[in-house]
Amino acid sequence: MIRAAGGALRRAGAAATAGSQQTQRRALTSTGAAEAAPQTVTLMDILDKSKPVVSVDKGMSVRDAVGAMASNKASTIFVQDDGFVCGVIRETDIVTHAGETQGDLSTRVSDIMRPEISFASVSNTIRESLQLLNASKQDHLPILQRRDANASDDDVKVADVRMLDVTSIISAKQIIGQFYFDAVGPHAELDEKQRLNLEQEAQTLYKLPSVKSIIKAKKERSEAKGELGTMVLNTLVEDEISVAETIRQMIKYNKGSVAVMDICRDVPVLVGLATEQDIVRRVLAEGRDAEETLVADIMTRSNLATVSSKETLLACAYKMIQMNVRHLPVVSPKGEHVLAMVSSGDVVAYLCESFNAENTAAPTSSSSSSSTPSS
Repeated sequence: MIRAAGGALRRAGAAATAGSQQTQRRALTSTGAAEAAPQTVTLMDILDKSKPVVSVDKGMSVRDAVGAMASNKASTIFVQDDGFVCGVIRETDIVTHAGETQGDLSTRVSDIMRPEISFASVSNTIRESLQLLNASKQDHLPILQRRDANASDDDVKVADVRMLDVTSIISAKQIIGQFYFDAVGPHAELDEKQRLNLEQEAQTLYKLPSVKSIIKAKKERSEAKGELGTMVLNTLVEDEISVAETIRQMIKYNKGSVAVMDICRDVPVLVGLATEQDIVRRVLAEGRDAEETLVADIMTRSNLATVSSKETLLACAYKMIQMNVRHLPVVSPKGEHVLAMVSSGDVVAYLCESFNAENTAAPTSSSSSSSTPSS
């Protein structure tokens, strides 16, 4: 059963503003003073070249794409036509298609692919890369072997890009992780108290919002849309919600995850999180019936990270890096309520909003535009 107000599938949203600025790497000294590092960190410095660039032919089926995603543990794959890139498919595209067609995966990938792609260069800085992610609403940036870092997207036509020229792909989490390293320092060398102190100093330095203020902004946007009762998608184990119904609610509210609660001593407790990745890898790739499979049976139970409203945006970044997740439930002090969901897209957007504020304050700042990511 899906309830309207008490504990049913609910929705959260997010918004932020993107800016554009190139900067030198920053680090914090032991006293917290900001200083410019001697070099600028680029994507070349953090690329994992062992990660494969996965592609399927445009004539192949969505089922083939699901198999390629699952076998390569890829969240984004390319569609090619005679050796040239013609589009990209993300987990959200797969899940949306499965929901709209009642699980029919025989459709050709060319019918559901996303033809617009933003590419990056190995010489792009971390800030430039975050801004590319924010502007394109991509979870990953494909790296072109021969792209001028100063070239605009208008200069790079997808149809002219050969698959051989896409040398690697980098995730938003990797880029967020490098920003965190630059701002706070190598967390492996810090004890928890040092890390939290440096996080707070970096939070102040970059004028980043707290989780509490992010929740407030989400609530205001939900109120403006008349969707206050759908701040977070969540359900109870006892409700026995199917994966198919979960997908329908994800599509309706443009969400990528569902929090699953359980009644323990009459108090709901967060016991799992079901994401688009879980649906692709544990349902569609395994050929399971989404109508017969319960969301509680495919949710992630271990490696479950949460944040509280008292924590910082950089704390969210840290947990995403440490736990290798893209979604963080914001829980109440006793854990009985999921107040909101913070996604990697939220972190990227709010970092870019900080860059934009710096540009606005600077006499030589360039113009910028605002954008609203889905979470």
